Amino acid sequence: MHNTIKLALAALLLAVTTLAFPAGADAATKTVRYNHVDELKFAPLGICARVTTSGTFSYDYTRKRRTEQYKNIKLNNPKITVVTYQLRNGQCLRNNRTVGKVEMRQRWSGYSCGFDPAIGVSFPWGVSVEGFYGCSREDVASRKSTYSSNAWLYEQSNSGAPVRFGNVSQHRRYSGPCFGYGVDLRVWNAAENRSDANDTVKHKVCLP
Repeated sequence: MHNTIKLALAALLLAVTTLAFPAGADAATKTVRYNHVDELKFAPLGICARVTTSGTFSYDYTRKRRTEQYKNIKLNNPKITVVTYQLRNGQCLRNNRTVGKVEMRQRWSGYSCGFDPAIGVSFPWGVSVEGFYGCSREDVASRKSTYSSNAWLYEQSNSGAPVRFGNVSQHRRYSGPCFGYGVDLRVWNAAENRSDANDTVKHKVCLP
């Protein structure tokens, strides 16, 4: 595994929108947006990649006495944007660097090992059981894409709600459920005869 710089500007935008039900009802429909930017180094190729991940969670929230319920949890429009740059003397330069091929895989699961929610997906996403976030066996939703073109900008776009998570019920004293995601990225040089991989993009998104 190669050195990775995780930028401080990889700020999580937990912009929460709440659509409240009538007064007196402890229920609401909420959305949570996330946005991260990470900078990865592929030293053997002399390439940097800036990886931007973004999307929105939507869910129905209800509170009954000491119990909170999160239902209809959906991951909407999860997107990956990869822009490649030249790497020189360990520094990522501003000029773009064309690469021959990019392979990216986006993975989602419960963030903690003790939280393994049911997962439903729509094509072309799939569900597998694998190690993730230090856990030995987790249900993981993922999509893998390969793009073969000489370019410096690549995107994996996912419209609608391709991933859905099972309902969560918990005591009010606990914080809301958190979901973790990762991006596995492999980059080929322009001639497509050399490649290098990096899987260090990992973040979490929590529902308030």
